Amino acid sequence: MNKLQFAFHPGEDLLEAIEAKGWTQRQFAELIGISSPALNAIIKGNRNITPALAVRIWAAFGTSAEVWMNMQTNYDLFVAAKEEKERVASVHEKIKELTYA
Repeated sequence: MNKLQFAFHPGEDLLEAIEAKGWTQRQFAELIGISSPALNAIIKGNRNITPALAVRIWAAFGTSAEVWMNMQTNYDLFVAAKEEKERVASVHEKIKELTYA
């Protein structure tokens, strides 16, 4: 697995894309059919980009839905790896024990 030192929630990229178009968050939220608070939660990293939302973002920007889903997945994996660090180390230790037993 990649050993990234840090990762950014795709909401940060989404905010940059919205601002690059000169749109407000409210305008973009209305455009893709979600509430402004829901969009703000995504931008702040408190809510994830779902497949359905990725398709709507694709419709708005022309950037493939896969790009947005890949960003979300990469972020989720980074967070999971940090949260599971001790368990991963334990699994590696058990593998060593099995290998050299």
